[in-house]
Formats: sequence, structure tokens, C-alpha cells
Amino acid sequence: MARVTALEYATGLLTFPFQDPEWKRKAVVGSALGLAGMLFPLLPWLPLLGYFAQVMRQAAEGEALTLPEWEAWDRLILDGLRWLGALVLVWLPLAVLFLAAYAFLLASLVATE
Repeated sequence: MARVTALEYATGLLTFPFQDPEWKRKAVVGSALGLAGMLFPLLPWLPLLGYFAQVMRQAAEGEALTLPEWEAWDRLILDGLRWLGALVLVWLPLAVLFLAAYAFLLASLVATE
């Protein structure tokens, strides 16, 4: 069994999207959702997060990495909601800690003046 170096592995991860013959169409759909997310917050990002979840699921299960089709939008949205929930659970304590530190900094600046 041939060993794969870290560089070969990283190269494979970065180039696999371009090996799909339909990669341009799939990239346009993802880009359109990303841009729409700037105009209409949250809703277009849910299927995009779900799409990322599908790619990560393929990698975690050891399947050959391919770009999934943009289909089963209900599943994409549900996976996106799950990822959003996970992101909130991870980042919320950090945000509270950051805001508390910022409030302490502002209070100390006001108290010294």
C-alpha cells in the first residue's frame, strides 16, 4: 500500500472540486447562494451550509470526494440548520466572553477619566 504524503493529501483536497465535469455549474449555484446571503441574511446560507455538510460527510465516511448535486433542498436546509445550531453552540460562549471583556475594558476606561 502506497503512503500518501501530507502534500499529496492537501493537493487532493484542494483540487477535487475541479475534477467534476459539472463543477462550473455547481460553483455558480453556490456562489449565487453566497451572494444572495449578503442581501437576505441567513436563508440562502442554510442550503450552502448543508452542502458543505454533505462534502464533509463524504470525507468523514472515507468516500471518494466529489461535488454533490444541488438537489434535495429540504435535506440541504435541514443539514444547514444543524450546522448553524452547532456554530451557535460553539461561538456563543466565546461571544459572551468577548463582550464581557469588552465591557470590562470600557468600564475601566470610563473609571479612569
